[in-house]
Amino acid sequence: MDIKFPIFLKDRDGWMCMIKTAVGLDHLEKIDIEQHEYVGWDFDARPIEIILTNDSIAVRLSKQGTAGIPAIRQSILDYARTAGPKDIAFNGDGIEDLIRLFEAAEKHASQTDWLYRFKSIFTKVSPK
Repeated sequence: MDIKFPIFLKDRDGWMCMIKTAVGLDHLEKIDIEQHEYVGWDFDARPIEIILTNDSIAVRLSKQGTAGIPAIRQSILDYARTAGPKDIAFNGDGIEDLIRLFEAAEKHASQTDWLYRFKSIFTKVSPK
């Protein structure tokens, strides 16, 4: 069976990425693949694993891992809550499409950097 893109990957720290096509696999670091850093799912919610074959990166179905949309959805929600600002809630209610949910989670996660930069403009650091 072929892997259906996009795929969703979660690393050991709970950070996630969505890879839209097989070409996007080239952005992964080989050392992370060798160390089995990622767990993931294809778009049909089947568990996948990232492997090295002849020094190139490939994806195959995995016999390990939790299959199903609820597993992906929960991982995306956990990622958003971990990566995003703690003072702004993210629950993803009403977003059933996994791609839209992931994009909303990424947007939420990116608010941390944006909020930090915004707050730093208005916070003066007194010299010591």
